[in-house]
Amino acid sequence: MIAFSQTKGRGRLNRSFESPHGGVYISFCYGNIRGKEKEILSVMPSVAAVVSMFIKNKLGIDTRIKWPNDVIYNNKKCSGILCEQTKTGDLIVGVGLNYKIDKFDSSLSDKAISLFNTSSSCPPIEQIAADLLNALREVQPLINNRALFEYYNSVLLYKGSNVSLKTIYNNQIVEGQCLGVNENGELLIETFDSSIKSYNVGELTSH
Repeated sequence: MIAFSQTKGRGRLNRSFESPHGGVYISFCYGNIRGKEKEILSVMPSVAAVVSMFIKNKLGIDTRIKWPNDVIYNNKKCSGILCEQTKTGDLIVGVGLNYKIDKFDSSLSDKAISLFNTSSSCPPIEQIAADLLNALREVQPLINNRALFEYYNSVLLYKGSNVSLKTIYNNQIVEGQCLGVNENGELLIETFDSSIKSYNVGELTSH
């Protein structure tokens, strides 16, 4: 399904996802992944990598990825990804791309960016939507795609930097150096006692 605006967009952790006219909003069924827990974790960063590569190939724009699911340009968010599993085991993937949005809400103007007119090559929004959907149909999880795994780590924001991770379930704060992600899409942090720990959910910030 493709839309160019949404009235009740939803992001990660059940947050509201602003979806103004001029964006590209795609939802599709990745497939049934019941019992494939590692693959579930690996899909969302894989989609982020595909979107980042698509922007580079189609618009000539270099983006970064903020773990686990935000694509960043010029220190602002240009795309977000959400994956949710249904009761029957199907994984639904949602992608929002800020493409031809004229104006963001005041609360987002310093956090989000639209990609139209940031490049000398800006195809019509309908073409971008169709081409992005075709790219997403080829998504493979990082665990099965070495090239995608290496690409994700090459554009990972904060890699090599000192970071803080706020875990979702117990609000624990973990601090250390961001080493990248593993093939399951889990974030690797080397804590200050030199131990390396992996995390599959949380809010990441840099020092």
